[in-house]
Amino acid sequence: MGFPSPPRTSIDASWNEALVCAAGRTLQFGKDVVFTYGPWGYLCSAYHVGDVGAGPRLAWEIIGKFLIAAGLVGCTRRLPFIQQVAFLLACIWLAPVFPVSFYLVVIGISVVAVLLRPDEPRWAQLACVFLLAFLSLLKFTDLVLATFGVCVAGAMYGRMGKWRPSGAIVLGYGCSLLFWWAAAGQSLGNIGAYVGSSLEITRGYANAMGVDENPEAYLTGLAIVGGWLLFLFDILRQRARTIESLAQTLFLGFNGFAWWKYAFTRADAHMDGLFLASFLLAIALPPMLFPHRRWHGFWIVGLIGLLGFAQNEPGELAGSLEAAPARILDNLASLARVRTIPERWKAELHAASEGCRFPETDKAVGGSSIDLFNFDQGIVILNGLNYTPRPVFQSYSAYTPALSRLNLSFYQSASAPSYVLWRQEVLDRRFPTMDDAQLVPEMARSYVPLFVEKHYLLLKRVRDMPAQPLRRILLSESRSRLGDVIAVPPSNGMPLWLQARFTLNGMGSVRALLYKPPQLSMNVVSSDGEASTWRILPGVAADGFLLVPFLNSTSEFAEFLRGRGRMGIRSIQLAAPARQDRFWNREFVLRFWAMPELSTNLPR
Repeated sequence: MGFPSPPRTSIDASWNEALVCAAGRTLQFGKDVVFTYGPWGYLCSAYHVGDVGAGPRLAWEIIGKFLIAAGLVGCTRRLPFIQQVAFLLACIWLAPVFPVSFYLVVIGISVVAVLLRPDEPRWAQLACVFLLAFLSLLKFTDLVLATFGVCVAGAMYGRMGKWRPSGAIVLGYGCSLLFWWAAAGQSLGNIGAYVGSSLEITRGYANAMGVDENPEAYLTGLAIVGGWLLFLFDILRQRARTIESLAQTLFLGFNGFAWWKYAFTRADAHMDGLFLASFLLAIALPPMLFPHRRWHGFWIVGLIGLLGFAQNEPGELAGSLEAAPARILDNLASLARVRTIPERWKAELHAASEGCRFPETDKAVGGSSIDLFNFDQGIVILNGLNYTPRPVFQSYSAYTPALSRLNLSFYQSASAPSYVLWRQEVLDRRFPTMDDAQLVPEMARSYVPLFVEKHYLLLKRVRDMPAQPLRRILLSESRSRLGDVIAVPPSNGMPLWLQARFTLNGMGSVRALLYKPPQLSMNVVSSDGEASTWRILPGVAADGFLLVPFLNSTSEFAEFLRGRGRMGIRSIQLAAPARQDRFWNREFVLRFWAMPELSTNLPR
């Protein structure tokens, strides 16, 4: 069990708390909420919002996780006693270190140990798909892996001519998904929108969120992948290429590839998931698939994963050993006073709110609807304001044209918030107007700035946002090359919209598929001669973003809304980081557009 912490206003706390609030209001995922988590994902929130959703959360921690634990015991019951105990103790030790992605391990073990074993009882397989369907709605990655495992199992039994178990597994999983979807308060007709929007998030994730790792972590990851491939080859070689072994190889190959992409696309704490999952799976999978062997080479992969975690998170390994027994004692104490937990959470919410007061904003907004840009939604939540979020509620996630337009459409609808708290801040050194690129210039048509409180600008809606897009006039179109210094054309006081369409070459496409896409940057020289370097998102650049005025601060955004942009740009240089330019086609199409409906009175 793991009980949530008191609420905060940081970036991670904010999206956790936003998910809890979405569940409390039964917002529809795929329509009202577009995020990497599903409608039950709030149960994994590391932060609470008082007693909102407290009942389901406590039920999940006490009953749901007991069933997960019982399932893991059942899945590993055929293992030799020492390996079973080692695996279960390792889960107790390490699962809290990577709590959300641990369910990918649960899914992997469940599919191999139950669904892909023809001798498992039918009731156990149906119970398994019922559990997998619930886990699938925690996070979209879980849905992808579980659905793939169910499809492989269905195909395996169909190929064997066992159509009843095939149909029972596939139909049971589908019906269970619909059951858990409806149990979360979601409309059955909305599940297609959820899958579609989640696929859109997945499609743009690598280009927008990818960060590079250090060489040591990369080599550790390659060693794990090499060991995983040898393990897959061993399954095919030793098990005579039966239908069962082919299904196991196919699923575990996809499982390993999913872990690799999950870990090294955004190579930060995500790498811990790969390292620790490799350790856990290395304990259980070899004796599960090769019960007559005493030694398994895949155990070395588990050791590499453990060493990789120790290298990536110095001190965490020893700390987690000390924390495990303390956590068990704390959980036992929590069980003894479980009825008082919601009241304690309410008290903690009140204490956190007292330390995060925005009195001027509270007085101005009252009970009117309000949204927050960019990613500190905890401020609105802790102040008890009428939080009315756009679908992609943290703007750094609106990283494709389709996702950006979802937010724009929300602001053009009757649901648009009356107020917005705005702070111009970015993630990963992105160019300041790449987040919610479609929405940023449109704000000037509907909202006016009021005042700044604690570095946040309060905006008020004074008119409906027009449904027709801002008119643009093409100033220039050219074919440029990466590394060229490009003079920004004069715009006669009008804002400038930049479009740049980049394409990967053959090597770049392979890299993007097997690893992650290369990055792009833009060197900017402002009108006052100051140079800076920013990250460019290719998908956003192809659709376009506001280049001028240069909105590098909240005050500059406020001036833009008032029609007085303060800073222009003299020149730009689009380039790739060192050793990544070989993955791009050097030539690209560049367009500058003027936006005559918005005036900036920029210096020339």
